Formats: sequence, C-alpha cells, structure tokens
Amino acid sequence: MNAATFSTLIVFMVLAPCGAAQDRLPGEVLPASPQPVEALDEPEAPREPEATFPAWAQPAKPTALRAAASVHVPGLMDIDSHQPLQVMGQRGVFSSVRVPQGFPVYLASEFMRIEEEKQLAWVTTRNLNARFVPSTIGNLPVGKVSSDDGALVLLGIEGAWARVIAPETLLLYVPTSDIVTAASSLDSLDAETVRAQYNRLAQTREARRQEAIAAWRAAHPEWKQEDAWLTELMEWRARDIDGLDATARATLDARLRELEPRVTWNESRQMIRTLRREAMTVDDATAAVERQRIQAEQAVDRVKLAERRVAESLAREAKLLDLGLAFDGKGKPDTLEGVVEVYEGAEAARVFVLRVTQTGEALKLTSARRAVDLSSLLGRRVKLAGRRLFLPSINGPMFVVESQG
Repeated sequence: MNAATFSTLIVFMVLAPCGAAQDRLPGEVLPASPQPVEALDEPEAPREPEATFPAWAQPAKPTALRAAASVHVPGLMDIDSHQPLQVMGQRGVFSSVRVPQGFPVYLASEFMRIEEEKQLAWVTTRNLNARFVPSTIGNLPVGKVSSDDGALVLLGIEGAWARVIAPETLLLYVPTSDIVTAASSLDSLDAETVRAQYNRLAQTREARRQEAIAAWRAAHPEWKQEDAWLTELMEWRARDIDGLDATARATLDARLRELEPRVTWNESRQMIRTLRREAMTVDDATAAVERQRIQAEQAVDRVKLAERRVAESLAREAKLLDLGLAFDGKGKPDTLEGVVEVYEGAEAARVFVLRVTQTGEALKLTSARRAVDLSSLLGRRVKLAGRRLFLPSINGPMFVVESQG
C-alpha cells in the first residue's frame, strides 16, 4: 500500500459515520431514534394476602410428604385429598405441616424411658434423631425429638430401637402448590371443618395406644395377674379399715405382706402404702372409749360419704379417679381451660371430664387431696392447674387437678 492510498483510507475512516449508518444504502432515510415514553398509570394487580401461620389446609391432589424441603428427598408418607393438615410455615416452594394422626418413627431406646404396660415412652435427652427405619446406615434422620415432647405412643420394641408415633412437633414438608389453605380466619366454615377433621384424627393416637395395649396384654398374661391384684387392693381401699373385725383385719394384714414383694405396678405399691398408713392410724386408737367415739363419728361420716358415692357399686375407673390422693404429684404439669362434663349413662359412677377448649381433647378428672370439688364445676368453663397422667386401667388420658385458676 503506497502513501497516497493510506492517506485516503484514513480520511474515509474519520468521515464515515459509526454503527449501523455505515450499512445505509444511498438515499436511505434512517428512522428517528425512539423517544422515551412515560409509563401509563395502570392499576396494580391485586396482591395475594400474606400467609399467616398456623393455617389449616388439605391437599389439592394426592401427594407425598417429605422429611425435608427438597424434591431430592424421597416421600415418607402418601396422603390423599381428604387429609387435614396444619401448616406451620413455608420454606421456599415447600410448606412445613403437622399430621394429626402422626406417623411411625424409630428412636434409640437407650435414650428413652419406656413403660410397655402403658405403651408409652419418654425421651430422656435432647435432640434425639428420629429415623424412618431402625438403622443409621444410609438412613438420614427425619427430625429430632426431645424430652420436652412428653409422652409418646409406643408401637413396639425392635432390638435397640423403639417404634413410636412421632410427636406433632416433628414436621414434614409438602410442595405448597399441592395444598389448598383454608381461610385465615378460624371463624370461616372451611377452616372450622378442616380443624374438626384434624382434631378427630389427632384422637386416633390414643386409640392406637389402646390397640397396642391390648396386643401387649395378650402377649403378657402376667399383666392380668397384676390387674387382679390392683383390683383387690382397690376393694380393700373402698372398705373402712376401722370397721373391720379382728378376723378381717388379720386377713388384710396377711394379704398386704403377701402382695408387697410381688406387685410391680406403681399404683399397686402406692395402694399398699395407703392401706398400711390407714391401718396404722386405726391402731393408734388404743383406748376403748376413744375407739367408740371415733367409730361413732366415722359412722356419721360414712352416712354422708354414702350419699356422695357408693364405692362398692362404682366402676373401676370411678374408683381410681376418686382416689385423688394416690396420684398426688404424678404426671406432667400443665394448665388447661375447658368445660367440665360428665359422661352419659354414668350417673352412679360420675366420671368427670374436662373438654379442652383449644383442642377438643377429653381428659378424665381426679382431684389431688380433694383440692377442688369437681361436681361444683359441672357445666362451667374453668381453668385448672394440675398434671397429665396415663394409667393402664384408665381408658384415655387423665388430669390430676391440684388447683382452680
């Protein structure tokens, strides 16, 4: 390239317009540059209300619940569109939910207190891993259970593992798109319907415990013997020891000596201690005149007591529930609010029940040291402080009332 050609090229490059105009054809008119246009005031699209938790929901279609908020975690529990759920929160595209009837998990039994005759188990540590199968090999935990979760329904023992119904605090996860959430207001019909279904299914936990108890009792005939001993002790307790003649008193003392080393139930041991304590009280009355005075006063008391209860005709549950002193200090402390009812058809036995306002749960009542007159609370909405307790001879949970809030 000579010097003249190079100079011409330089002049052309300087004068030539930049960009797309270099490709313009001769005589072509370029369109004007687009001018900015101000946005029109369009109405905003309605916003979805922010979700509030907990909320009531049902699946929009059959789906699977997972142990973590990830599609890479396999489903642990298949549910259909009729399954009520309680939504506790949201994590990404997943919702964390509670399942009322629960699901079986395995816990290391060395970190638990287990009472097979009641089919109950308690975790004695914190953050105990719950697993879907009884193994730690290739099996990630589905969550953690602590001592704060209280009594768990025991489904069986498999080697070093206890199979229990997971507590409601153990959450599962479901894609948010797979569920339909009821109205946030609990006064709406849909929300109330789902909540009622949820509460009904929650009560199946106790039904499953009773089924497990029945199966355990069938496999352990020694339970029948223990139950017979407890029944015998309750019958002695229903009698007035100070009214026993010498022969009956000698029979009672001999029977207590025979049963004391044989019984294993805490309730039976407590009953023996109570009977011995009452017997010692009677034995302290040595003077014949004083004995006659005490017997006369107690005869009047027996007439009054007979008007409130006929111990020999009460059902076993009524007898147990009437012995509030025997349960003093037992169970997990709690404060509950609800309405006191009495079971239909049990007028003679008068089994009082607290229908908990928040959950609809029914707990059979007994009063520790006669702290509260349960009959005076019948039909009233009350707040009671006491302890939750489970007994093998009581069908369902019970509540030992210590005071009225």
